[in-house]
Amino acid sequence: MPVEIVRHCLGNKFENFYYLPAVGTRGGILIAWDETVVMLSNPHRTTNTLSALVKPKSGGHWWMTGVYGPQADDAKIEFMQELVDVRDLHAGPWAIVGDFNLLVNPRDKNNEAVNRRMLAHFRAKTNRLEVKELYLNGRKYTWSNERQRPTMEKIDHVFTTNCWDDLHPAALLRALGSAVSDHCPLLVDLNADVAYGKRFRFEAFWPKAEGFFEMVESSWTSVDSAGNAFIALDNKLRATAKALQRWSGKWIGNIRLQIAIALEVISRLDMAMDSRLLTENEHGLRKMLKKKLLGLCSLQRSIARQRSRILQLKEGEANTAFFHRQANHRQRKNLMLSIQEDG
Repeated sequence: MPVEIVRHCLGNKFENFYYLPAVGTRGGILIAWDETVVMLSNPHRTTNTLSALVKPKSGGHWWMTGVYGPQADDAKIEFMQELVDVRDLHAGPWAIVGDFNLLVNPRDKNNEAVNRRMLAHFRAKTNRLEVKELYLNGRKYTWSNERQRPTMEKIDHVFTTNCWDDLHPAALLRALGSAVSDHCPLLVDLNADVAYGKRFRFEAFWPKAEGFFEMVESSWTSVDSAGNAFIALDNKLRATAKALQRWSGKWIGNIRLQIAIALEVISRLDMAMDSRLLTENEHGLRKMLKKKLLGLCSLQRSIARQRSRILQLKEGEANTAFFHRQANHRQRKNLMLSIQEDG
């Protein structure tokens, strides 16, 4: 494809681009960017992939690989190994996007004609690559054969590494309208401005804290039980929830802030130890803070574990970052972007 034609199609805003030429009517990858927002460099091309280093103006460099997967089974096996080879050459945060022509789950197809052997191969490779699929909002399938009784599949994916997810915790993947193609375009918004309403969260460790049961009893009995039983129950639950939040803020406080303060004080005392002996009070404070810090970190991990809903793991089997990522995934999955009224 002549460069002049590509520039004409993209417009002045996307004068910079890398591309992998198509073979006939198949293949072909184009990565274009607006240099006022982001810069790309270090292009790397293979048979089915095009990679580049993404350098946003706001900082936080990461690798992006665009793919166009083949259709023949033998070529798909080679393509999966190609992905492993690409990853070996590009360390750091990584996102891999495009038309894989591969299913991740049997439910990614609207009928039972699923090549489970190929599906198992692909899942094994994604596990080896240590990537996870970014949840797609708005659509179950991304491709249709456009027939009266269509076959529909989800063969377009966005996979990311954990370190990429840490760079973009507000990333949101959604499907756009498929007006001019049998594939629906996918849009990844790295900074989705989605307002999540605050809701009451009962923390599992609260019953172990001193004064919890007394506070619950006093707030529950403070609401009159007379009248409609359902209204009375609702009022009691609301009053208890508000009282629990006030009690938690007063007696337990912000766990992260307490951890940060404890770390800062311990660090300053450690620096003082380099040049002098600590006083008895300083030594006692340092010892007390280290014990408190262990408890706070354990508490923070328990809270993150509860919110992740991965309760089959025992305490100590995963770290806080793992639970936060799972909770973030659940939040993306449970997001309702719009409501459509039938009829």
